[in-house]
Amino acid sequence: MGAFFFDDCSHELPCYFLPFLYSGYMRFLFITSFVLLISCAHQNQHGQLSNSTFYFKKGGSIKYHDHTWLQPFERDEQVTFLKQKAESREPLIVHTMVPLCDNAHQGIVPVSPSLGDGFNLKTNLYWATRHGMKKYFELKDEWISLNSNFIANDTILERAIFKRSFNGYSEVILICDAYRGDQMDACVKDYLNSLAGFHSDSVLIDSTWILCGDQADMLVFNGHNGLYEVYPDTIYAQHTRKKDAVVLACSSYWGFTPFIQNANCYPLVTTSSSMYPGATILDYIIEAWVQFKSGEEIRLAAAMAYHEMKNCGLNAADGLFVSGW
Repeated sequence: MGAFFFDDCSHELPCYFLPFLYSGYMRFLFITSFVLLISCAHQNQHGQLSNSTFYFKKGGSIKYHDHTWLQPFERDEQVTFLKQKAESREPLIVHTMVPLCDNAHQGIVPVSPSLGDGFNLKTNLYWATRHGMKKYFELKDEWISLNSNFIANDTILERAIFKRSFNGYSEVILICDAYRGDQMDACVKDYLNSLAGFHSDSVLIDSTWILCGDQADMLVFNGHNGLYEVYPDTIYAQHTRKKDAVVLACSSYWGFTPFIQNANCYPLVTTSSSMYPGATILDYIIEAWVQFKSGEEIRLAAAMAYHEMKNCGLNAADGLFVSGW
């Protein structure tokens, strides 16, 4: 029994097993680096790579899409923009997309029927448990729950909105959307389109319309790694405003980073291995992010949250999270 967690995330491997998994991922890193080195040999005079983007899907095979890579960059532009918003007393907007845990429609290790019911907002693992996105922030005294004008549809069952003021910094508005468990394709595409500037959205708060979607300052995907089953085409940014991207899902660095790069956004926090996407991680990320901390400091905040949530050791949790390219 000591090999697994027996709480509301029992289907995930404990992070103190991560060191034993690294050897396999080192092989993945070697293969990936080899492919990239060959690609760079064909780089044209404009710095555009001529080969295909890639990401790992279930079983370790690779799916390709032809595209031209946009170049990596640092977060200076985002931090400057966030500071300007804070100085103008404008709220910073975090938009989170949560595909509800679903035994029947997602390639997960099955959890209990109630936790894995992708249509049940009252019991779902990623929404309604103590580390579920809605329940967690409802229970946090620092966060205020706001009313929403959102009407449920065939894709999104509920929208939860929260607000928190940070002394000396800015106010953060957190928008959380619960996607039906069988709508992973829609959730992944909405996330990528929001990053690239093609998915507009807004919420009405105190008679004021707040822009989210492609106008959010941080965009978060939180749940099962949908790229194990969904294979979207690469989406290129239509505008130049860069945003911070967070993907709290198993091994998200390998699959999501190329898409984030071509959306002209920055991979603020992704993951290198299996994990449980508890809302505690996002809470810690936001608290560091709103203080304009570096990507490395925000990554360490995510690791600290994971250790607090799983009691797995900070060293093991530290190896789970990645910031940057």
